[in-house]
Amino acid sequence: MTDPKTISSAKAHEIYSEFVSGMNLALLEGDGCYVCAHTIFPFVMRTETATLAVDCPDHARMLVAEHSRALAEHGVTEYFSLTSKAEFDSAAQITGHHTTHVLRGTERVVHPYPGSVCLKLVGGLWRHHTAFVGVHDTAWPIGLQDVRPPRNLPFPQ
Repeated sequence: MTDPKTISSAKAHEIYSEFVSGMNLALLEGDGCYVCAHTIFPFVMRTETATLAVDCPDHARMLVAEHSRALAEHGVTEYFSLTSKAEFDSAAQITGHHTTHVLRGTERVVHPYPGSVCLKLVGGLWRHHTAFVGVHDTAWPIGLQDVRPPRNLPFPQ
């Protein structure tokens, strides 16, 4: 087995960034098949106040559809995460940290929030099996409980 110390942290950062970008796009577009292909079940999502489990692909597809609908209802146009750190724990496992941004045009829908994901290389694909999101949500969809309403600023007369 490859020693994780000899694997580039830049490569871990690249893999992790691509993973969270793909998952964010899948959530925005409601692509449950993509999410399921990149998930190890049962999947566990922890927040600051709850632990939520996704037992099977059918459950995941339902949650992805719900999340995508919530994003659309709030007019979300940009849903992305910026990786701050990613490291190989072994040749087949990466742990990383990121900050998620949710925008309606150029306006923040929610405050940016931190996250962390553990990825495992299974069958040639990087898949997640546990994640942490630094919000106080206790139910799905995660990260959208404190949505800011659109600003309806009047034009000066």
